[in-house]
Amino acid sequence: MVRPKEPFTPPDPYELDDSGNSFWLGTEKLWTALPKSGQVLGWGPHAPGHEHEVQPLTAKTFWASVNFNWKTEYPPELKVTGRRLDGDAPPLLTMRATNAFPGPAAAMLVGVYVPTPGCWEITGEYRARS
Repeated sequence: MVRPKEPFTPPDPYELDDSGNSFWLGTEKLWTALPKSGQVLGWGPHAPGHEHEVQPLTAKTFWASVNFNWKTEYPPELKVTGRRLDGDAPPLLTMRATNAFPGPAAAMLVGVYVPTPGCWEITGEYRARS
């Protein structure tokens, strides 16, 4: 489970959803919202006839920075990488970063493909900050 050392509050107009189930992680140079549980749920159902196979997780990850300007930067310079911490696994696959508008302000969006269940460390890097 990821636990921030101290709370981070991004500048206006960024805001978390009203559910209270997530928190901000990062600094003003690069941040993201994560579930308080530390678990990203969404593993797909078993494929028909494959009761013991788990489908991979695909998810959208949203990132923001005070230095990001969606009007002048496309595609965003964000790079997302990941590695499994609790065992061997094929590498995390990611899509190219794009611009997104998940709420009141622009953000950077990267689709990730987590090939196996487990404990994964996913890192964003934007303008030499991670």
